[in-house]
Amino acid sequence: PDPAELPRKRPAATYVLLAMAVIAALVLVGMAGKALFTGDTAAPKFAIPTVTNLTQPQAEALLISKGFKAVVTPAANPAPKGKVVDQSPQAGALFPANTAVTITVSTGPGDATVPDVKGYNEGSAKTTIEAIGLTVGKVQTVDDATVDKGLVIETVPKAFDTVPAGSAVILKVASGKVKVPYVVGLDRGAATQALTDAHVKYKTDFQDSDQPEGTVLSQTHSNEVVNVGTVIGLVIAQAPAPTPTTTATGPATTAP
Repeated sequence: PDPAELPRKRPAATYVLLAMAVIAALVLVGMAGKALFTGDTAAPKFAIPTVTNLTQPQAEALLISKGFKAVVTPAANPAPKGKVVDQSPQAGALFPANTAVTITVSTGPGDATVPDVKGYNEGSAKTTIEAIGLTVGKVQTVDDATVDKGLVIETVPKAFDTVPAGSAVILKVASGKVKVPYVVGLDRGAATQALTDAHVKYKTDFQDSDQPEGTVLSQTHSNEVVNVGTVIGLVIAQAPAPTPTTTATGPATTAP
């Protein structure tokens, strides 16, 4: 037979492709219709507002006004109590309405325990105190001969007290000075012991007196504030030396 008289197959293939395209289009239309009628469309998104540095009530009100929910997380922070110090998601991020926004609210600086810095020099004490979130307020010098000059005697508040973080601690530092006790009228033993206890030195001189022997008649630096180790002069009573007596004798006589 003449090839020109044979049926051509190309139109049949074309029909198949057209049918497949129609089916795909119908599927797409069906899916679009389903999304349309079931509400399966992307929800609109809104920018999260900035709420840091606001108070908790202000932050909650702002989030609600923008269509979001507020979830509060308290945390110790140097910021004033009740201030919002952080938020998640961050400001400017886009989220659907009713998204929960976590806000971190300061409960204040928290507490700290005053460290024991007795015997530290002033610089070391300051470093130790500041390292735990406290500050050093006044530095007071105190006359205390039991502690070397420049070393800490005690703190106010006392060591191991619990105070709010950021509180000021007063340092009491040894001045290296001491008040000289008044020892006039005491016996020598009691007087020298009192001076020794005060961490000053002494030297003694003796003077004839009608006071009981060994009584302190006078002293130097009485009731003065002096450096530790200052020498205090004492004058101690001693019994006067007995007055020599002479025996009267008559003129010598010779035998006749």
